[in-house]
Amino acid sequence: MFKLAWTPFLAAFSVGLQDCDDTEVASLCLEGIRCAIRIACIFSIQLERDAYVQALARFTLLTASSGIAEMKQKNIDTIKTLITVAHTDGNYLGNSWHEIMKCISQLELAQLIGTGGEGPLHLRDGAGQRRLHREHEGAEQRRVPWV
Repeated sequence: MFKLAWTPFLAAFSVGLQDCDDTEVASLCLEGIRCAIRIACIFSIQLERDAYVQALARFTLLTASSGIAEMKQKNIDTIKTLITVAHTDGNYLGNSWHEIMKCISQLELAQLIGTGGEGPLHLRDGAGQRRLHREHEGAEQRRVPWV
């Protein structure tokens, strides 16, 4: 039954999240997506699972395909739902982990930029790469060989 109804459900949840700013509607749509992912995970239905996870990731506004838009409460709730899905269904997500990890990586990068911390971009310049190489060489030299 789920294999027949997953596409209209996904369309309804997506339209609800995209077009409505009401937190109650967004919460119900996110719950529907979360439950659909759970069903797809339990029955090992990969295509449907991947489609729902991709839709959820897109509504976080953390992916490149999301475009630039103002982050609203529904987008923050979507991030929380994505993390909940990863926590509860992580053993069954398979290739969907890729989308989740991309979102979490972008969330971490946004947090680093927001706090003014040095993110991974500092390694792109020559000085950062040389410093990292020196630290790695120093660690190798301090390592005691086992006989």
